[in-house]
Amino acid sequence: MQRAKEARAEFDYALAVTGGVGSLQTYEAALRALEHAKSLSFGVAWPELHYNLGWVCLKLGRLQGARDALAEYACLAPQAADATTVRDQVARLEVALEKQRRRLELSGTWYS
Repeated sequence: MQRAKEARAEFDYALAVTGGVGSLQTYEAALRALEHAKSLSFGVAWPELHYNLGWVCLKLGRLQGARDALAEYACLAPQAADATTVRDQVARLEVALEKQRRRLELSGTWYS
């Protein structure tokens, strides 16, 4: 029960700090709080946690984290009003990650 309360407090903190215009530090703090809440709620289906984690990761440019969290949200809440929008965002993130992977494969030391 204590872990659940602590997880909820971390989640609420993350929502509070991102409620206004967020700075990089604000989103970093929210990310830490959400990740801590996630670790405390291991094994509990908590769609809203994954949703918010995904959008915070996206704001921070962490595409893989955003993709993973939003995909988990879509699995946990397939009937949510925004499920189609979230699945579309996951698809866009997958394309962006593939482009990023290809760029990394092409980067490196080239010799002529």
